[in-house]
Amino acid sequence: MTNYFKPQITYNEAPNPVLGGEVERGLQLLERLLSKGNTYILAGAGGNDVLTIADFSIMASLSQLESMDYSYGKYERIAKYVDFLKDNLACYRECFQEGVNLMKDWSRKNLKYVPAYLKQPGLPYDDNFFERRI
Repeated sequence: MTNYFKPQITYNEAPNPVLGGEVERGLQLLERLLSKGNTYILAGAGGNDVLTIADFSIMASLSQLESMDYSYGKYERIAKYVDFLKDNLACYRECFQEGVNLMKDWSRKNLKYVPAYLKQPGLPYDDNFFERRI
């Protein structure tokens, strides 16, 4: 994800579709890993469905995607997993959500491209927002 986002943030370049494909492949793999119906990512390792550091690591990566206004909403299991962790990790909303929201606002104001999913009807973006696309 760093290779995908750094040129956009640092040099205001358009997203690299090859690196974007890598991000999508990672999300597809995560979606498959979550398909077993367990609550946590390493569920079953050692016979218990328990929260591990792997869940914190994945949540940090997914929060980075969210903060860059990158939607993973089409992945139903990932969206459900994130919502569950946000609701059940006491520190998440207090410690992370504000930062995610601030970065999302920054990226909407400062990046030149407009992700395709933001161009859908009904989303509240002004015309000036869409003029910044490359």
